Amino acid sequence: MEHPAKIIKKLNIAPLKKFGQNFLMNTGAIQNIIEYIKDEKKILEIGPGLGAISDMLINHHKLILCEKDRALSKFLVEKYKETLKSR
Repeated sequence: MEHPAKIIKKLNIAPLKKFGQNFLMNTGAIQNIIEYIKDEKKILEIGPGLGAISDMLINHHKLILCEKDRALSKFLVEKYKETLKSR
């Protein structure tokens, strides 16, 4: 996983304080979350940010992402467009 700071710099954006944005990068925390929800068939992820958790779920679950930040929303659509086409 690419470091969130690098992705943010590439996108030329900054975390929005009004949304309380923090970007998950701890792989141990991500694995704990995945382990907790592994048996769910449908998952609604609110505020997926850069997709750290989504990356681990996108191919194995019906995943609905809800991102309020328009720049991040556009980023996620672009990031997952090939996965969405194959479904």
